[in-house]
Amino acid sequence: TLQEITHPDDQGCDLDEFQHLLDGDIACYSVEKRFIHKQAHSVWTQVTASLIRTPAGEPDCLIAVVEDISGRKTREHRLHERELQNSIMAENMPGGLARLDAGLHFGFANHALEEAFNRPASDIIGRHASELYPPAALPALLQNQTVYPYPGGEIQHIQVTLAPQRTADGGIDGLIMVVDDVSELVHTQNALHDSVAQLRHLAQHDTLTGLPNRALFQETLKNALAGA
Repeated sequence: TLQEITHPDDQGCDLDEFQHLLDGDIACYSVEKRFIHKQAHSVWTQVTASLIRTPAGEPDCLIAVVEDISGRKTREHRLHERELQNSIMAENMPGGLARLDAGLHFGFANHALEEAFNRPASDIIGRHASELYPPAALPALLQNQTVYPYPGGEIQHIQVTLAPQRTADGGIDGLIMVVDDVSELVHTQNALHDSVAQLRHLAQHDTLTGLPNRALFQETLKNALAGA
């Protein structure tokens, strides 16, 4: 019987629709359900059923069209798995990740961005970028430059990388934004610059008097002759 070859988890899944069909509430219905193949594996199908009635209006017979949709279900499962993996990777990225629509409104924010803004994703999504970044920083942000993004808090140096989010036909309907905190790198570069400047000063000035020494005199003379 039909019930014997129906997957146990899908038995009875269309009983309500079938009753509505018998009652004359609907002319037909369609449902996705699994059947058991003769080789014991399950097969996903799309079942479309309609009822043929006698001239008196009584149910006569049921006509069902069964379409094998196993391929589609496999693609949907793979897509779901890929989306799940992408979601896990996005949430566990050490840097911030966000999606903005064409109007620069946040549509997604990962955990790292939540921590950076010190607010939950629910309070980020839907907001315009200017509500979270200082207006003066937006031009630099949109040019993938280092900016100072967090008003009212500790200044942070970030590197923003933007990539277009494309539609199936190749159009652009938003941006993908990757945010990396480069504060430590900037501080290291500044410290290195200060160290070089200090060493240069020590090389060109007397350690006891602090007055310019022969090395500075020779460099100044050399630059003056070169510019003459």
